[in-house]
Amino acid sequence: MADDKLAMTPNANNALTSRPDFIPQSHEGLDHLTKEDIQIPRLVIAQQMSPEIEEGNAKFIPELRAGIIFNSLTQRMYGKGPLDFAVVRADKPRWVEFAPRDAGGGVVDPEVKDGDPRTKFWTDDEGKRRNPIATKFYDFILVLDPEGVQELVALSLKSTGLTVARSLNGLMQMRNAPIYSGIYTATSKSKKNPKGTFHQFDLRPNGWPKSQATFDFLKETYETLRVEEVKIHTETTLADTIDENDDFDFGANATSEASNSEM
Repeated sequence: MADDKLAMTPNANNALTSRPDFIPQSHEGLDHLTKEDIQIPRLVIAQQMSPEIEEGNAKFIPELRAGIIFNSLTQRMYGKGPLDFAVVRADKPRWVEFAPRDAGGGVVDPEVKDGDPRTKFWTDDEGKRRNPIATKFYDFILVLDPEGVQELVALSLKSTGLTVARSLNGLMQMRNAPIYSGIYTATSKSKKNPKGTFHQFDLRPNGWPKSQATFDFLKETYETLRVEEVKIHTETTLADTIDENDDFDFGANATSEASNSEM
C-alpha cells in the first residue's frame, strides 16, 4: 500500500461482525482513500448530558444510557465492560482550546502548542487561580478484543480522565516490554464530584497476548500506525465540553503544574 495510505489489516476494520468466508480480504474500490480521508473512531462513555442520550437530538442513540461505553463513529455499545484491549500507540499530550459553554462551545484552536500561555494555570483579577484555558488530552490507539474481532479505536482522555491516562502510562512502563505486548481491561465506573455524578474509565492490566498470531498482529498494527499521521474522530469531543465530567484533574503533578504557571 502506498505511503500516503492508512494501512490497516482487514481484522482491524471488522467492527461489528465476522467476515463471511465468501467475502475476500481486499481494499478494492477504496484505492483513492488516504489518511486525510479516514478517521479512527473514539471509545466514549456516555454522560448525563451527552447529546447521544437526548431524545430528539440528531446524535441520539436509542438504548444508550449514561455510563455505557460506545463507539463514537459506529455507535456500537459495549455496556459497562469489561472490554479487553491492547495499546498500539500512545501519543504525546496535546492541547485544544474550546469556546466557553455560554458561547456555544466548539473548538477554537485544535493545535495549541505545549508551553503556550493557554496551557498554564492563571490568576484572575480577584486573585483566584484558574484552570488552563486550553484542555489537555492524552490520546491512545487501542485494539479492542485483540484475541477476537480486533476493532481499532482511539481513547482520548482529558480533565478528570488525566489520572486514568497517567495510570495507563505507568502500567505500560512497568511491563518493560513493547507497548503492543500488554493486554488490559476497561470498565465504566461511576464517580462523584461537586457537580454531580459522572462516569470514568477504569483500566486494569490483564496479562499478555495468548498466541503468537495475536502478538504478530498487534506488532504489525503498531508498526503501521507509528509512522502514520492518524486522524481521530473528534465530533464527540465537542459534546465532552458540556457534560458533567469537566473538572480539571490536578493529579500527582498538581504542585509542579501550579508552580510553573506562576513563574
